This record gives sequence, structure tokens and C-alpha cells, in this order.
Amino acid sequence: MDLHRIHSHKYFRGGKVQKSFLLGFCIFTSVLFSVIWYRTFYVINEVELTVWKTYKGCYITPYKYWGVLPPKDNYLRISNIGTADIFICKDKTLCVFIDPHSDGATETVCKLKSCQYYSYSTDDKEELKRSKDWVEEWEKYQSIYPYVTIDARVMKIEINE
Repeated sequence: MDLHRIHSHKYFRGGKVQKSFLLGFCIFTSVLFSVIWYRTFYVINEVELTVWKTYKGCYITPYKYWGVLPPKDNYLRISNIGTADIFICKDKTLCVFIDPHSDGATETVCKLKSCQYYSYSTDDKEELKRSKDWVEEWEKYQSIYPYVTIDARVMKIEINE
């Protein structure tokens, strides 16, 4: 009878180890899956872009980024419902256009090293003139440079070369 108890106890202990291993494996797999799942890479005019949607926002880097944590520098972050047009200009400078009337525009953070950032204030008294200037500048760039449009809400990326 005691022998039966010992065998049952060892079997139960082994089951705990297997359950712990399985739980750990599932957690590891789901973290790995979530890190890689919303990360995509694009090459536009010899510039590699990483687009990575996280719970903190959608990060765009001008290089392949494989980190588990968000980048600390040289990135653009738009909200998870935001949009951005990124032109590859002279000398691989990124020209970023954010429409301040688009969803989540106020959450944009631009820490790109080689960048020209285009937007305008929506509380400006000359907003109409500034918005027309913004559109004219966008159209000029659109006719000259390749660009990518990123719609983070649905993770739709359009490349226009």
C-alpha cells in the first residue's frame, strides 16, 4: 500500500514538471509570436524600413530592427490608428508627412536622425494657408521621390516608387 502511494506521488511530481515546462513553452512561444507577428521589413530606394506595431504604437525605423523592446533612438512612432507618408529624399533623408487632422496625429514622436518632418498646427490662425502649403509640398515630393504610406490602424503599407 505504501508502495502504491510512492508511485502515485512520483507520477504526480513528474506531471507537475511537464505542466510547468508546457506552460513555460507556451508563454515563450506567445511572446516570440507577438514580437515577430506585427513586424515587417521593406526596402525602398536602398533604405530598409522596419514597421513594427506594438501596444505602445507603431514604430518605423530606417534599418532592420529585431529588438524585443522599442528602439531608444532613430525611430518614428505613430499611434496604432495613425498614418504617415515617408518619402526617401536626397541622400536617403526621410521626409515624413503627418496630417494633423488624421487619427492619432498628436501621438506622433519623431526621433529620426536624418529626417525632415512636415506637419502644421491645427490651432494656428493661419491653418488654412499652412494646410495648403503642406499639400503643395506633399504633391511636389510625391512627384519626385519614392515613398511609403503606412496606415497603422489596419497595418496597410503602400509602396510608391
